Amino acid sequence: MSFMDAGGNNVYYHVPVHRLIHDIASYLDLGVNFEIYINSDFIDDHRHGCIEMINREFRKMKAGKRIHGPFLDLAPASPDARIRDISKQRMLSGIRLCRALECDNIVLHSHYDPVYHKRHKPDWQRYADMVWADVEALSKELGITVNIENSEDDNPQAIFYLLDKYPSFKACFDIAHYTVFGLAHWKDIFDLYPKGSVNEIHISDNDTTEDQHLVLGQGFVDIKGLLRGLLLAGNKAAITVEPHSKTDMIKDVEYMRNFS
Repeated sequence: MSFMDAGGNNVYYHVPVHRLIHDIASYLDLGVNFEIYINSDFIDDHRHGCIEMINREFRKMKAGKRIHGPFLDLAPASPDARIRDISKQRMLSGIRLCRALECDNIVLHSHYDPVYHKRHKPDWQRYADMVWADVEALSKELGITVNIENSEDDNPQAIFYLLDKYPSFKACFDIAHYTVFGLAHWKDIFDLYPKGSVNEIHISDNDTTEDQHLVLGQGFVDIKGLLRGLLLAGNKAAITVEPHSKTDMIKDVEYMRNFS
């Protein structure tokens, strides 16, 4: 069975919002769903008409969309109150834009740094709670599901802390990140996640030493093992493919359509 036949309506392709806006017709002509990355520049500079245009074009093409919130340079567990505050404001703005874009799911990173936070875990939890409590409150108010993604995390314990502390949160499992940064095999880590907690899966390829976002099948990430496992288990999590160019996206779409 083709993966697209089994779960095509739940497969998305990552695209930065500015790239989408400048070429929205040709992106939507691909006939796929998108996870739109909202960065801080868009938060500061967008106009309401731009949001309306995106919503109108997606409705016209009957395309699905999810949101990836801002993450670069954010540090929601920083001991510096000002850095925590700007990080919180960026994340809250991302949630508000998620609602404006008629979406009900947003991905936010854990922002757990194992090099530093592993030695200061109680401090990480204390400072993180000063931000994530407000993130949960707004997401619940607006009906948005927050999916916490592993990034540099070498194990899922920080994510498990957030899932336990904030029950409305779900997880986003990025196999490419765990392949590079994880202390164990990705499957051993995936099996640790509480049943029903993974609401989104991110896939891209790499050489196992660097998060390169290669076209699917061009590296050594166990993409086939993950996708076949999801099919066998009947897992309903959204699948987001993360290419770094439109050319790569077209190749990834072909990979997913031919997957069996």
